[in-house]
Amino acid sequence: MIWLLKHPTVVFGVTLIALMFVVAAYKIEEEAKARLRESISDLTTLTTMLEQDVQRTATELDRIIRFLRRSYERSGGSADWVDLVKEDFTINARTVQIAIIDRDGRMLTSSAMLRPAKPIDLSDREHYQFHRQSTSDVLHVSRPVIGRASGKWSVQFTRRLSRADGTFDGVIVVSLDPDQAISIFEKLHAFPNAGYAVIGDDDIIRASAGTFAAMIGHAWQEGAIQRIPQPRDESLSIMAQSIGGQSRLVAMKRVEGTPLTVAVSSRDTTVQTKLTPLHAYFMLATASACLILLAIISSIRRQHEHVSTITRLAHDDPLTKLPNRLSFQTEIARAYRDAAGLPAIALHLIDLDHFKAVNDTFGHPVGDELLSAVAKRLHHAVRHTDMVFRLSGDEFALIQTDCKTAAQADAVARRLCRMMAEPFGITGNQLKIGATIGIALPTEDLADPTSLLRAADMALYRSKASGRGHPVHYDISLGVALLRRKRLEADLFNAIKKHQIELHYQPKVDLFAPTRVIGYEALVRWRHPEHGMMPPSDFIEIAEETGYIVTLGEWVIEEACRQFVRLGGDTTVAVNCSSIQFSRSDLAASIAAILERTGLDPHRLEIEITESTLMREEKTIVRQLDAIRAQGIRVSLDDFGTGYSSLAYIEKYPIDCIKIDRSFVAKLGKENRADAITRTVVMLASELGITAVAEGIESEAQAVILRALGCQIGQGYLYGRPQPSASIWQAIESGSMAVSARSSPQGQ
Repeated sequence: MIWLLKHPTVVFGVTLIALMFVVAAYKIEEEAKARLRESISDLTTLTTMLEQDVQRTATELDRIIRFLRRSYERSGGSADWVDLVKEDFTINARTVQIAIIDRDGRMLTSSAMLRPAKPIDLSDREHYQFHRQSTSDVLHVSRPVIGRASGKWSVQFTRRLSRADGTFDGVIVVSLDPDQAISIFEKLHAFPNAGYAVIGDDDIIRASAGTFAAMIGHAWQEGAIQRIPQPRDESLSIMAQSIGGQSRLVAMKRVEGTPLTVAVSSRDTTVQTKLTPLHAYFMLATASACLILLAIISSIRRQHEHVSTITRLAHDDPLTKLPNRLSFQTEIARAYRDAAGLPAIALHLIDLDHFKAVNDTFGHPVGDELLSAVAKRLHHAVRHTDMVFRLSGDEFALIQTDCKTAAQADAVARRLCRMMAEPFGITGNQLKIGATIGIALPTEDLADPTSLLRAADMALYRSKASGRGHPVHYDISLGVALLRRKRLEADLFNAIKKHQIELHYQPKVDLFAPTRVIGYEALVRWRHPEHGMMPPSDFIEIAEETGYIVTLGEWVIEEACRQFVRLGGDTTVAVNCSSIQFSRSDLAASIAAILERTGLDPHRLEIEITESTLMREEKTIVRQLDAIRAQGIRVSLDDFGTGYSSLAYIEKYPIDCIKIDRSFVAKLGKENRADAITRTVVMLASELGITAVAEGIESEAQAVILRALGCQIGQGYLYGRPQPSASIWQAIESGSMAVSARSSPQGQ
């Protein structure tokens, strides 16, 4: 029998069977992993959206509480609580009521019952007992109860009132309707039988929807079968869990700054079968090899960190771990000192674009994480002989060694600009910033480090003035370039009078019938007598900085209306509006006057705004958007997903259309996250009854995916480039282009 086992044919057969078994097992496992990754990606996106929405709600309610307390304290205790709770500042659509409880637990007033006929004793309430026993000034979120004044289910967000000597003086209560907290997510239908919950630190559910709807007020029971680590976001945990005898995926994420955690559940479609002994042996052998390798790497890393600790403390930036300004001064002085003549180096000063907006919007902790990510990206993008430094704030420097020509420096700088333009994934957010770079190389005029640094700084300043996001080299022409910009500013003021401004139009089509044009987007061009045809990127920033954008924007709207009146029919035209047009003029009144002068049907006009406009959260913007829509004009949110996209925009502002940014469309079929985000936006638009439009479609493959996702309207080079009005009208009259007899469909 032994010789049989050694026979070549038997050995070959056994080997072949074993190999087939291993390959089959591996294939099954990989398919299961792929399904699991897709489910986790969708679940992660939805959990992050829920966490951000709950955080915004908690922040808003805490703002109301702090406002009331601060107003009362500033009055020296003389202010009437009834007057304070009636303030407009305290209004929020999700609140049930606002109440004030005195030190003895009696309700003084509430927005639901300003002057109670008889005292209402709330001394037994959880939030009253918590603050009476605690001396800390913390935001407390109570378990859900039925309010005695409002008679509704509510969750109380509370803070302590204190006297001048620090003793307990009562509680300020803002009650939240738990259904309002997460009801919008139940409408998304992102997963079959999905569940949504908001859980307190005491494991009691504050708000719930979907399969968790009946669990409000009950204890959360984890019952984890298997935890799935998420290395990119330590605050997010995902587990396979048994709920009601059914295997489900549950994602949980801490709501930063609150005592709350959100949970989103979906059915687990990737239940694994029991592993075979051979499969288990294979995985064990692989895991053992990985553990040995990790142990070796860990040992080497500990030794290296021990040796370099003292050096890093003295010369490295503690946040980014890059060499600091002191190291920069030492290294650039050494480069000049060691060179026989002028050193063969290039100095790049790198300034991050839009970093302040990230700090203002997400806070300094997110800003710090972003700086660390930038440092890593820069460090890995250059050769080991080059040196990257953090000088201060969001300013970095690169000393490029063995650089003999400006072309070599330019190639590196442009590559860095492209890399910095790629989104950064920070705490579940896709942050887009960019970088502006000033470059200087040593010359006879720049024969010392101080002169070289000053020259690079001048080049950096010039790059910022010319639009950011690209490198600029120092040379004597910088002064001439600055003078050219001043001349462009002067020329722009007269461009309309001299008939140099033109409108080009790009069609928006029905993706299921691409020859059917739904409408057009108006795009402004400047035909400069010296510089030729200039795109908006060359002059819109100048117009915004000088304030001339108001005049230019009104001209664009009126010219588009006049041209489309001549076209006739029901074809729509969309016009982009800057945030400055809202803040520096009454845009709604201006549009009404334009429509009256031109005679264009308001339903044929569409106004496109960006997320940066909505981020201002000014009352004038909300008022003007309401007035614009009241005229029958549609409002579109342009480039959705590229900034700091929030469901609050769609809930708070009057939006008729979401335009899916070209950066997502370009990645369709290539990156699962782009597919998932696009699918979610299309579903969200459909559930809320608004239109979804995909921008930047350049291939039929992208159009096929968009149709499969349910997106009905699109625009891009695949269907037509921006063209002058004469070319558009000629194509329509010749019959080579068909226009829709009706405006854009709703709720796509």
